[in-house]
Amino acid sequence: MALKKELLSLAPKKNELTPIQKFRIESSISDKFKKEGLRVYFLLDGTNTIQKILEQTGIEEKKMLEILEFLTKNAVVDIRESLLMEALAPEEEPKKLAVSAEKAGVMPVLRSASEKKIYDKFGMKGVEVYRLTSAVETPEEILRRLSISEEELSSILDFLIDEGLISFERKKEEKEEPAPIAEEEIAPLSPKPAVEEEKAQLEKTQPPAPAVPETKPVKAAEAVEAPPRPVYVPVKRNIGLFGKLKIEAELLKKYGQRGLRLYTLIDGKNTTVKLLKETRYGFPFIDEVLDFLYSQGAIDLRELTNDEIRDIYGEEGAAINGVYGRDGLIIYELIDKRATIKDIIIASGVPPKKGVEIFAFIHKILNVDIPFDSHAILKQLGVE
Repeated sequence: MALKKELLSLAPKKNELTPIQKFRIESSISDKFKKEGLRVYFLLDGTNTIQKILEQTGIEEKKMLEILEFLTKNAVVDIRESLLMEALAPEEEPKKLAVSAEKAGVMPVLRSASEKKIYDKFGMKGVEVYRLTSAVETPEEILRRLSISEEELSSILDFLIDEGLISFERKKEEKEEPAPIAEEEIAPLSPKPAVEEEKAQLEKTQPPAPAVPETKPVKAAEAVEAPPRPVYVPVKRNIGLFGKLKIEAELLKKYGQRGLRLYTLIDGKNTTVKLLKETRYGFPFIDEVLDFLYSQGAIDLRELTNDEIRDIYGEEGAAINGVYGRDGLIIYELIDKRATIKDIIIASGVPPKKGVEIFAFIHKILNVDIPFDSHAILKQLGVE
């Protein structure tokens, strides 16, 4: 038996270990493999190949493989598991053609039906990723251990999520509400007979009380209109590959394809007004998705300054924003020669009455000579 060339050409380097970890691992190597193991351990400096270490130490290949497996399992070096499993290549017999395991139909050892499904689609790499998802915390560690590209890893993880083989669902803590404390009923105290008699005598001697003038009911204060909502630019945070996959999975489950599309449009430049213009989803939905992403630490929300509003939407846009905020800007942005006022207000998602009010204001700001009949438009919108 001979080690495969792929393994022999590797030049592994020991991972950074604390002094205590070094002491423990060196003691373990010494106990298990004696001086031979320690010699291999100290030669793993990232420059010596396995072939070179074999030549320098003179140990058997089988022994070398055992040492490497031990060091890999104890996270001293990072060598792909499949490479170690398939390290011992069968020697070619004379006058016989070597047949690969794949062509011969030989299946690797798979632990479950899930691994079989993954293997059929991605081969052993997919199985290794699946096994590592329960053992590592970051995708970088998987990439480092398996030497695969981010695209490959992303495809495999997408498949695992879609098939329900891994989940990023958080368990909600159930809080038991304390049982309501029953209030003791207090029986009313009955007045003493003597007190009742004195009260009756007093009522007879006192003159009747003057009639109290009727007071008119006070009108409830009218609801104060909320200030106009500002314009934000959502900015994605660096949450890593796993974080991104987790957020996308949760968005898909919670908001469907619309939530995913909105997330893909967040590029650090598109404002909330631009997001509505691109998607026509309406501010309530956009706000809900952005609030969710913000609560999950996936994005930051940066409010645009007046100068930035002016740079993006011009002087007219700044004036409209000052009065109506983003509701005014979206209607201003949707104005098009081919669109009717009714179409614009419906597309904006702004309540009809407010939309007509904003349009009238824009009509005035732009100093348009075309007559504007707000009542007629409200009738078209089914409000009047």
